[in-house]
Amino acid sequence: MNPDLHRDILQRIEEFNFKEAKNGYLRGGKCPSCKKKELYTFADKPWVLRCGRLNNCGWEGHVKELYPDLFEKWSERYPTTEENKNPNAAADAYMQYGRGFDLKIVQGSYVQESYFDRELNAGSATVRFAVGTGYWERLIDQPHRFGKKKANFKFGMQYHGTWWKPPSLVLQTVKEIWLVEGIFDAFALLHHDIAAVALLSCNNYPEQALADLATARGNKDCTLVWALDGDGAGRGYTRKWVERAREAGWKCEAATIPQTGKGKLDWNDMHQRDRLRKEDFDEYRYHGALLIAKTPADKAILMYKHDGGSKLEFDFEFGNRLYWFKLDLEAYNKARQMEDDAADEASRSEEEKRDNALYASNTIRQIANCLPTPLYYQENKLTDESWYYFRVEFPHDGAPIKNTFSSSQITSAAEFKKRLLGIAAGAMFSGTTYMLDRMMERQLFNIKRVETID
Repeated sequence: MNPDLHRDILQRIEEFNFKEAKNGYLRGGKCPSCKKKELYTFADKPWVLRCGRLNNCGWEGHVKELYPDLFEKWSERYPTTEENKNPNAAADAYMQYGRGFDLKIVQGSYVQESYFDRELNAGSATVRFAVGTGYWERLIDQPHRFGKKKANFKFGMQYHGTWWKPPSLVLQTVKEIWLVEGIFDAFALLHHDIAAVALLSCNNYPEQALADLATARGNKDCTLVWALDGDGAGRGYTRKWVERAREAGWKCEAATIPQTGKGKLDWNDMHQRDRLRKEDFDEYRYHGALLIAKTPADKAILMYKHDGGSKLEFDFEFGNRLYWFKLDLEAYNKARQMEDDAADEASRSEEEKRDNALYASNTIRQIANCLPTPLYYQENKLTDESWYYFRVEFPHDGAPIKNTFSSSQITSAAEFKKRLLGIAAGAMFSGTTYMLDRMMERQLFNIKRVETID
């Protein structure tokens, strides 16, 4: 870490009252979420602050988000001077300290340029990458001055139908290619030995790039892992592009980062948080598999196997509808015995036989033609009243509905059904009180709390 930046970060995080550094760690800081003195970070590289209460809190924050002003004036902090004649000094610093990249991997793929907005009379240094018929560049000096414009494409350029790939990456021989949205996401995965290309936008299907790849390889014998952002647009286009690519003859999988809270985390964020280990990738692939599951049964079986068979029945969402899965153990044992006794059983793996038995012994029923989700608990201490605030989404194009439910309305299937139908036209719940209890038990655990103001 740059000494000046390291010093500034250490000064800022003094607000958490860490104990003196010991064995390479700063420990005993006060967690901003649970208020317990369990916060810790690395002393020499305090990039991420984490709460040690993983099961009860698990808060973490990157210093780039906690103190954004330290990561905004790259040209001022890292200028090109007589002593340091590197024309890419600010860009290199941004890639190394602002994005967490190893310069040995990323250098040579970009140049430092500049951008100027005449209307705002403001300019910024940029990190520029050659893309399509032009370039894409990231503004690195106080980008908030330009409103929502944090990056810039060359005017009139074309990139749709293609992708950007790291210059060192050779795609002709790899067995798996990850398709992500951003250039920094592709570089983040490259640091973990994953071949990744950037689409630059979730709505860009790389038809020409895939055709060129098939020609260069002489086949389509590789797996496309669609790993777009985890927001609504990214998830929607992941499903759409997987279907389109499969129709074109490509083998497809998906990987997605579960999103919690208002902030969106991407692959570069995960790289900087050290959350791209093998077990992390297994979890992202699991969530990707859930996203592109073809039927409710496919998704339910994935969830059952992921939990190790610990739950014989549970609720789940598919296509903005609620379903209930239930496994009949007796029927499963019989189906499994039939699989073992089948004449062609030697040609099937244990996993195939298990899956066949699972599909033959479960029941799935729709319990709501919409998706009600509790967002937070709100209370008025003066009047001793409280409500649960819900969002109701639909499988059609109708806008989501948001409204409150009382405690009595979420503990009775009949009351829940009436309230749901009252606030959202056509929304029906047909589950039992037992099903509703299990749903609320899971969704209301440690729900966000809001105090109302009279």
